[in-house]
Amino acid sequence: QAADTQAKKMTDMSTAADKIRTAAENMVTQDQRIADNAQKTLEASNKQSKAALDATIAQFRDEQRAWVGAVEFVRPSNLEVGKKATFNFVISNSGKTPALHVTQKIAAWPFLKGQEFHPVWTPITTESAVIVLQPGMRITISTNEQSAPNTETSIARLKSGEEVMYVYGQITYRDVAGRTHYSHFCAVIAPDLITGNVCTTYNDAN
Repeated sequence: QAADTQAKKMTDMSTAADKIRTAAENMVTQDQRIADNAQKTLEASNKQSKAALDATIAQFRDEQRAWVGAVEFVRPSNLEVGKKATFNFVISNSGKTPALHVTQKIAAWPFLKGQEFHPVWTPITTESAVIVLQPGMRITISTNEQSAPNTETSIARLKSGEEVMYVYGQITYRDVAGRTHYSHFCAVIAPDLITGNVCTTYNDAN
């Protein structure tokens, strides 16, 4: 009887130990589940915070970036018989930070009135020297593609409106964040050979 009693006690103790072990395992599982949920919540929060930070940085960069473009058409020079015409634009940086690695090229092409204009750069076209354009800074750029000297016929055609002269330019630059941007501009020389009108296409920027 004593042995049976002792055996029953051992069985009860073993059962209790099993229950304790099971409870401990359940606690570990629950703790792991809590830890996993906390990790997922933390990761989601970090991801959301990073997205908000990235958006704030992008907005700040856009607000502070350089903006370069043509702001004024300057009266052309050398529009005389026997000379090569020069067409000029004033470009400026209207942004809040310097425009870096600024390059530009500008050229002019005569087209028959009503003919669709497509700029086609020739092999002799070269880009200007690289410069830095500070905020508020203005410079004048000129055609650097040489065309044939003006003739009496070409001047007469321009004045009569039989031909029109398209002046097209491209500017490329980087902002202080290292992003590359461009600005394209186009004008049509009026028959008075003094003023210019904005083209219906080829005026864009990013």
